[in-house]
Amino acid sequence: MEEDLFEHIDTMLESVQEEMTDSGLTFKIRTARQSLVAIEEQYTAGQEALEKADIDDETLESLHQLGYLD
Repeated sequence: MEEDLFEHIDTMLESVQEEMTDSGLTFKIRTARQSLVAIEEQYTAGQEALEKADIDDETLESLHQLGYLD
């Protein structure tokens, strides 16, 4: 998963949020966007941890194939 995906999702949610007139729905969209930020931070931290870990080449290749590493 690439970080651009997070940005793309946020852009879509932002465009919906801008069109909302119902305060309850606006709150839900804003909360979803805030949750997306938290998920992106966790993803980035996980990527950094995997990059720093002492992992053999075969396991690294498997993680790449499974999409856990970019």
